[in-house]
Amino acid sequence: MYVNGGGLQTFPVNTEVSVVGPQRQNHGSYLVCKQYFPELKLWPFIKHCHHCNGDINQREVICLPPGGYTTSSFSNKNHPCVFFSKAFGQADNLNAYLPTHTGNKPHWCCQCNKCFVQKNDLTRHQRIHTGERPYECRQCHKCFTLKGALTKHQRIHTGERPYECGRCNKSFKRKDALITHQRTHTGERPYACRQCNSRFKDASALTKHRRIHTGEKPYECSQCEKRFARKSTLKTHRRIHTGEKPYECSQCDKRFAQPGVLAKHRRELHP
Repeated sequence: MYVNGGGLQTFPVNTEVSVVGPQRQNHGSYLVCKQYFPELKLWPFIKHCHHCNGDINQREVICLPPGGYTTSSFSNKNHPCVFFSKAFGQADNLNAYLPTHTGNKPHWCCQCNKCFVQKNDLTRHQRIHTGERPYECRQCHKCFTLKGALTKHQRIHTGERPYECGRCNKSFKRKDALITHQRTHTGERPYACRQCNSRFKDASALTKHRRIHTGEKPYECSQCEKRFARKSTLKTHRRIHTGEKPYECSQCDKRFAQPGVLAKHRRELHP
């Protein structure tokens, strides 16, 4: 029993079917052996199959909800969710899932009083307090709190870039980086400053911009205690202490600590 692409699949009729309510006009409604099931509620239909002793193939199904559901996929899942068309093989799994609908957060962190819907969410959160990092990179032995963070990190070693832009074929290691990049094509700037209405492509750019208004300078030089609003500015400043000059003029081999100084040098001496 299935629906293929929203089409209708019927079965031999061994029992008289009485039509109750609209047949074709109600999108996704369906009828089974005199019982009417409203609007895309799959689980009542599955329960009704059990009521008919599973012998639903001997009765005509007038209409089924779209999506290609099959009763066989629910055959070993006897614990239904009452809110959504989903079932579980074990009661414990259902009990863990139900709070996503009810808003109940029964799992409580005793250190910061934060609450969570599922126990595994609490377990991951508690690593903030314990410092536990159970996921280790085999190549550089760096450890991570979350498995997903390790997966993203490993792309540094493999060079994998699984997220590709459909417009310019540029690839990225992280999905969020692709989303941010795509805004260069769409012109979308969803992050707005509440004080001056300037808009930005990503949240980090907005965070940096806000420091213009707040005067916040979170990055401090460990050698002279001078503070900066941007991490990149601190990195450039540190070269005063280290003497590092990574920018080299290709014409006279002179080196500079900042790219702007190199650009000025080229304009004045090598126009």
